[in-house]
Amino acid sequence: MKESLKPYRDLEAEKRLKSIIEEIQSLMCDPKNNSAIEDKLKEATQFIKAPNRVLDLTVIEHYNGWTDLDGLVGELTMEVPVLSTVSKEDFLSIVQQIREVIKSGQAPDNLRLDYWMDFYRAFFEVNFSNISNVEDLFDEIFEDTSLNELVNIAFPDMSVE
Repeated sequence: MKESLKPYRDLEAEKRLKSIIEEIQSLMCDPKNNSAIEDKLKEATQFIKAPNRVLDLTVIEHYNGWTDLDGLVGELTMEVPVLSTVSKEDFLSIVQQIREVIKSGQAPDNLRLDYWMDFYRAFFEVNFSNISNVEDLFDEIFEDTSLNELVNIAFPDMSVE
């Protein structure tokens, strides 16, 4: 699979964003720190690369309901490539990689499995926006759906030969 289609982590950005969030958490106890918190939130925005994601006090107060701090930082710093087109071959390569990871239960390159899956979910959302329900396409990868059927969903004008 092409490197550009694989998840990439900027560990330095993750480390810095995690530190900023921890600083904000330590400041949240006292209302007189509101100005410092706003400054830290502005500083944090430079590290947020994930599409359609923001960091605000509500997220900081409630992320423990869906992930831990490392998971939150990974979600926010995730860089998902937006491609002008995804070729049928690249699509099939991604599908085969996802199915291999599902079968093994291990994400490659020492990535957390949830981070790896979130990357591809976001990849499908931004690169297959022409499909009416891209979530269904992503979910079909986990079923016994044939490669031909998946290609027909992703590329209605093509088929696997």
